[in-house]
Amino acid sequence: MEEKNSFMIFSAPIQGLTDPVWRHFHHQVYGGGSVAAYHTPFMRVERGEVRRRDVRDLKSEFNQGLTLVPQIIFRDIKEFRMLCDEIRIAGYSVADMNMGCPFPPQVHHGRGAGILGNIELLREVSAVITAEYGDLSFSAKMRLGVECPDEWRDALAVLNTIPLRHMTVHPRTARQQYSGDLFMDEFAMVLGASAHPVIYNGDIVRPEQIDEVMSAYPGVAGVMIGRGLFS
Repeated sequence: MEEKNSFMIFSAPIQGLTDPVWRHFHHQVYGGGSVAAYHTPFMRVERGEVRRRDVRDLKSEFNQGLTLVPQIIFRDIKEFRMLCDEIRIAGYSVADMNMGCPFPPQVHHGRGAGILGNIELLREVSAVITAEYGDLSFSAKMRLGVECPDEWRDALAVLNTIPLRHMTVHPRTARQQYSGDLFMDEFAMVLGASAHPVIYNGDIVRPEQIDEVMSAYPGVAGVMIGRGLFS
């Protein structure tokens, strides 16, 4: 687990944008010691195998010199195992579980934010991590829910049993996509209930907003920034 008193800034994964070349040059020009880690756009299983382009992303020569965290999206324990095994083969020891993607086709098939309501799958993931993947270090990125911002409660009870490095929370529902009100009262409750360090994600486009998050929520361990890095 990450130290709670060590504030971190992470680069968020964005499909089609945060590819190896972008990560390389962002790190060279802006990254340095300011960005703790870059996360890959989610790896997924397609037609019974891990997408080849996702594997190429992990093995790209442009990843050299920066800290990279592979992110995985899955709908069942079979997909979870396939993705974790591929991460091992590629030589990585960390993985981030995507429980926040709001894209309707993914949510409809039980991936991304759709996992939040699948408590049995989360229990399976907890057991499999303990029994089979002790050599990998996991984190998670989540929404507050699919339809309602209080759907996180049962999921968090299970996530608290998994030895996560940290948990990134975007305080919206999947239905909201990337606009609408941020449910900061619910975020504060997640922060208080989480057994893991909590990373804030959502609508950070100016540096001073990082200070505002730190001031309003002193227990936050860091921030994850996506679109703000492009602006």
